[in-house]
Amino acid sequence: HDFANYFFGGEFFLKGEFSTAIYDPGYFNQKIAEIGFEGLFLNFSPNTPFLAIFYSPFTALELIQAKFVFNIISIIVFLISLYRIIKYLRIEKQPLLILIPLIFFIPIRNNIIFGQPYLLLFSFLIEGYLQYEKQNKLFSILLWAIATALKLSPGILVFFLISSRDWKGIGLFSLVGVFLILITIMMTGWDIIPFFLSKIFIKTSFGEIVSTGFHTPNQSLLMLYK
Repeated sequence: HDFANYFFGGEFFLKGEFSTAIYDPGYFNQKIAEIGFEGLFLNFSPNTPFLAIFYSPFTALELIQAKFVFNIISIIVFLISLYRIIKYLRIEKQPLLILIPLIFFIPIRNNIIFGQPYLLLFSFLIEGYLQYEKQNKLFSILLWAIATALKLSPGILVFFLISSRDWKGIGLFSLVGVFLILITIMMTGWDIIPFFLSKIFIKTSFGEIVSTGFHTPNQSLLMLYK
């Protein structure tokens, strides 16, 4: 499922074949078929170019093996961060904690089935918060910026920094963000980021899937609950 999108994005990145054409589902699947994988029907949109770089180390393994290893790493890191935030908030004795696996069963299950990065994003956000509380702002901002580079939505944290009047934090967030963008540009080419922001990001922001336009099931109340 989604993991294959990230995996083959990383594969083409390592081969030096990651371009704006990768965001064309037809071209993307054709390239995948050329290396021996047919019938997967994948779509790299609306993922960031940085996501391909992030997942590229897993291409050292076979597709199924890579997904298994990625899920194991994600689960371990997620559980560690969950434990750390529970201890930090001193709520480990709250009986309602037993409801966490029940309330979040569907998203956790889907994350594992699809091989998505959201368990890792949770860890980046929580560990960033813990470091922020310890005044380790550079490390905190780095974790938040990486999370934003992977899925963009964590960028809403800038409003937390603004509401906290943390101008130093805003400056660091901006600098680290620009640094990650420059790294991505150096690794993928100068045309990728402008294309992503002007074509992919804009359509995604309006609830569109790039290949088909507005996709009703993805905007449903059931999907919001999931």
